Amino acid sequence: MMRKEDTYQSSIFLVRKYFYSRINQAIELAKLDREDVVLDVGCGFGYLIKKIASKVKLCIGVDADISQVNQQVRKMSNVKLVKTDVRDLSLDIVPTKIFCVSVLEHIPEKDLEHMVSNIKKMMQKRGNLIVGLPTENIIYSFARKLIRKRKPEDHVSHQHVVHLILKKYFSLETRKTIPFNFPSFLSLYLIEKYSSFDKKKGQENL
Repeated sequence: MMRKEDTYQSSIFLVRKYFYSRINQAIELAKLDREDVVLDVGCGFGYLIKKIASKVKLCIGVDADISQVNQQVRKMSNVKLVKTDVRDLSLDIVPTKIFCVSVLEHIPEKDLEHMVSNIKKMMQKRGNLIVGLPTENIIYSFARKLIRKRKPEDHVSHQHVVHLILKKYFSLETRKTIPFNFPSFLSLYLIEKYSSFDKKKGQENL
């Protein structure tokens, strides 16, 4: 298996800043506490886990290739790493917070609804799902041209498709955009906090 490019260690300062700002915003939206059991879907190199492990009870990182996870993360006593296809997750632990940062756009549309439905089944009823997605708008395309990076070929599900499926299973609570919380059409990236509990209806959003 080819090793992924570690964009958090990019030689381009703005690229590094962009990638770290995504996980920082995701963590801020999650409002973590000491009793949280966190699932990081598609944990990659483990940068998000490294930032939050000391703040939560347990952190589970799931990826198809856990060999790339940082050694410092591997040694953390409250971190559990699981090698599996993220499209068909199955855990014996019920997470209170689930992160899917830069994951869902990589899932083929035919598998996407199954995965989102499965995430809801796993999550605690009053838990939260934190999703990160590229806008893939004109601004996003222009930014990629500036740094001479093509859109990844494995970005197979556009954010509009992802949002249609998420809305079937979750209620959107909060959205932040990168950079500077600009309107979505002027932004590069979306960070969103979802709940399976509809506060307006006062019941679980089925």
